Amino acid sequence: MKKAAGKSEVAEKREKVAGIRLEVAGTRLKVAEMKHIVAEIQSKVAGKSEVAEKREKVAEIRLEVAGIEHKVAGIKYIVAEIRKKVAKNKATENHYNKIKVFILQYNKKTC
Repeated sequence: MKKAAGKSEVAEKREKVAGIRLEVAGTRLKVAEMKHIVAEIQSKVAGKSEVAEKREKVAEIRLEVAGIEHKVAGIKYIVAEIRKKVAKNKATENHYNKIKVFILQYNKKTC
């Protein structure tokens, strides 16, 4: 029973870590969006100079990367939630199996 409960605790910690990573990825996405907006404004103000255009392109790429990181973090969070549920189900299943074994042994002794 302790082993199953330990796995459940680990699954809960994984879920918390995945949640934190999801929040961090969301923050990075927001920062990338802001940098992209700033780069667009600089590009317009600079009259589309080469440097401003390159900054804008780099900001677009960073925005795409941040979006992908956010999606990946979301998937990892969902996987962690599933692992947590599976760990709890296994713990419950192990508990019920021990009860069944106890009942069978008790029936063999009494019959």
